[in-house]
Amino acid sequence: MHVTGMTIRDIPPISERIIIRCDERVNVFIGPNAVGKSTILTWMQSEIHKPIPSAWLEGYLLEERYGHNNLSVSEDWIDDDWGRVLESAPPPVISLGPIRESLPKLSEEVHAAIEPESAGDILSKNFSGSNVKSAIEALREEVWEMEPDQSEPYVSLKGRRWNNYHKYPERRNLLKVNDIVDRCVRLICDGVIRGSSSHNYVPGPDVRGYLLGPRGAEPIDVHLDMGVDTHDIRNFVHISPYEAPSASAYPQDADALPIYAADLSSGTQGTLLWIRWLALKMVSHYRFRTDWEEMPAILLIDEIENHLHPTWQRRVIPALLEHFPGLQIFATTHSPFVVAGLKAGQVHLLNRDADGVVTASTNTEAIEGWTADEILRVYMGVEHPTDEVTAVAARALRRLRGEGVRADEGEEEERQADMRRLRQIVDRVELSGPRVAEDDRFLANLEAILERHRQAQELNQENG
Repeated sequence: MHVTGMTIRDIPPISERIIIRCDERVNVFIGPNAVGKSTILTWMQSEIHKPIPSAWLEGYLLEERYGHNNLSVSEDWIDDDWGRVLESAPPPVISLGPIRESLPKLSEEVHAAIEPESAGDILSKNFSGSNVKSAIEALREEVWEMEPDQSEPYVSLKGRRWNNYHKYPERRNLLKVNDIVDRCVRLICDGVIRGSSSHNYVPGPDVRGYLLGPRGAEPIDVHLDMGVDTHDIRNFVHISPYEAPSASAYPQDADALPIYAADLSSGTQGTLLWIRWLALKMVSHYRFRTDWEEMPAILLIDEIENHLHPTWQRRVIPALLEHFPGLQIFATTHSPFVVAGLKAGQVHLLNRDADGVVTASTNTEAIEGWTADEILRVYMGVEHPTDEVTAVAARALRRLRGEGVRADEGEEEERQADMRRLRQIVDRVELSGPRVAEDDRFLANLEAILERHRQAQELNQENG
């Protein structure tokens, strides 16, 4: 299942109808602030499981029958006769706002009361680091209470039972979350994360002989269970010995000891937690089936680039597509590095026309091989991708050049003096920065790209 299109109007700031045909895998909304990018994600979250029409009619949804705000979905998710959502078929919807609430510090949560909740109740809440931890604990308890599968044959690994996981496929598939998230996060956070599998931290000075975590023999409920293998330096001197992991329970090698997730950087921690939240919602929704990570799911994520260096920004979408093959992504961004490399039909540009009305258009050519400068100019409307003072000077210089020679000699001298002053500001930046912007071939190619983009936008508007 995937969303194939949407039509929206009368939802501020979107007043006139806009129609968007959606890509099966990636849909990134770009545009200036206050044009409705986040509004669309919020609206989708509320509408996605309501009765949905299944087909386009000459480029428009069946407005008279279903109203003027609707999603269109692939036909394997609906009843063809009425367009009703089949109750057993809808995929999970994972919604993440621009604020990624992370884990509290050990000292802040060690004395916090733990109120037992079901995994379903926790996963129905908004994303937060604390909810990720609670969901892990609830799901572990849930699968450990399941009866063994007596039909599974006995499996021996070098004479040892593999924790009876051959009879408990749910446990095995829950643990698979660690492997999937590990690989995905390592691909994005290159050089920082070695493994995101959580380890139950056992606080206190004397719990000799226990190493609790995903490979432990038996689960023991310990609230401080988000130890992560990273290349960062371990440091628990800021908390008491009774709150820190027991020295006797973990290897003494500093490189082998996991670090508490809340001590990671904002970008590393946030990426780890929201991708784990995505995986937990999927494995729970599909009841721990073996291929849960390949099943359909819809991710709605606002400002997907939050807290990430540009190198990590351009890895996020490819990493998600690789590790969750059934995922359809709807994201907003202000980053050219997220947009770079996307294919035709995957970028939806929202903008305001001369009357202030929000319009929508979709890219008709792939954005592969484009530089950040080209994307900023063509798709994000940044005519001069530099600092504001230089950009203002460049615009003023262009305006004075366009005016031509003034009839009054004194006014012309004043114009020439202004042009020399502005040219000094602009040239100072250009001479100290990359020379590519002055290259004639680059400028010619950029003009050609801009012209093709203008033609594509006009064609989109003509087609509705």
